[in-house]
Amino acid sequence: MRGNAVILLALFLLFAFLSPAAHADTVVTTINLGNTGTQGPPVYDPSNGDLYLSNLGTLNQATISVISGSSNSVVANISLPENAAPSPPVLGPNGDIYFSYENDLIGVISGSTNRIVANITVGAGAGAPVFDSGNGILYVSSVVTQTVAVISTSNNAVISTLTVPAPGVPVVDPVNGNVYFPSKAGLTTVLGATNAINETLHISGGAGTPCVDTTNGNLYVPGGLSSVLVVSGTTNQVLANTTTGAAPWTPVYDSSNGNMYVAVRTTATVLVISPSSNQVVANLSVGSNPQLPAVNTSNGDVYVPDGDGITVISGTSVVGTVTVGSGSQTPAFDTANGMGYVPNENDGTVSVLGPSSVSSTATTRAASSSSSSSGGGFAVSFSYLWVVAIDFAIVALLTGALLIRRRSAASWRRS
Repeated sequence: MRGNAVILLALFLLFAFLSPAAHADTVVTTINLGNTGTQGPPVYDPSNGDLYLSNLGTLNQATISVISGSSNSVVANISLPENAAPSPPVLGPNGDIYFSYENDLIGVISGSTNRIVANITVGAGAGAPVFDSGNGILYVSSVVTQTVAVISTSNNAVISTLTVPAPGVPVVDPVNGNVYFPSKAGLTTVLGATNAINETLHISGGAGTPCVDTTNGNLYVPGGLSSVLVVSGTTNQVLANTTTGAAPWTPVYDSSNGNMYVAVRTTATVLVISPSSNQVVANLSVGSNPQLPAVNTSNGDVYVPDGDGITVISGTSVVGTVTVGSGSQTPAFDTANGMGYVPNENDGTVSVLGPSSVSSTATTRAASSSSSSSGGGFAVSFSYLWVVAIDFAIVALLTGALLIRRRSAASWRRS
């Protein structure tokens, strides 16, 4: 009897382990920042293991919160003027953190002291800075002055100013070293080697911030109001045009599977585009008002903030959703502990996500997804059916083995 009980327990544990729900993320802990208006994504600094998160300060003065990845607690709050409106921070060289605030300033935080060590004056209406690790340059767009400040991080000084019509947040192409600035006119290319404007690809309706496919160097550019253009990083020519629906976010590239993920706010969906064909291979339903997704590099899954939750996508399937705080924003991931950090704008909190085995107190919402593209819905439903079929097959085999064992024992007793 004891042997039978052990086998049944093993069957139960095996089924629970292989079940898709058992592998879902959950909220391990919630960090209270004491300040609302939190903006994602945070930035992770591997030099000290801390994460930096900007807070607009709708209840009190603006701050940059510093969260320790080892203790999951706030270890510093860097105070800013009341209406400073800090941008999401970016990681620069030597563990320093850069962010824009007070309309025309770039603040520099030392990762070793967690204090502001420099302020750099740029044009009015400064946006979030972008760092090019290839040349050590920081680029800051200023929509009011229609200029781009080129900043050397070796001395934190502006070394040149470029004129770009209504520039948006740029992106660096690590394949060719160029920097691309979206604008109402289209996409302007700046040569990273010389910091000179090369050319502008005119796009009707303007361009949004692009995403680079680091495998082939092509750019995926939100163009106009309802499409994503595929632009060659070599020739700056449009290779394909994919219809997405109104208001697509910046695409996100998942290097683990080579797909592009585009969140579309008006349809509450995420489109999965295969760069091999530049076709939509899945159209997945997510929560209302999806924000910019993020890729968890530790497992290749894509995390989509949508209202009060995070929808988790693996490949072309929704594999789970996790309830977090109100107004969830784009998360960041700590590569040391593998956890995700989700800012909740309305709560002034950060939800820390980890494997469900870490905590049993948080609840995970049931996942639901649909597909309107060819083959997309099949991919979603087939993923679950396949895993469940394997579960039942293994359980059936082990149950059959248990029955055979019982019959053999009974025959032996009768003989």
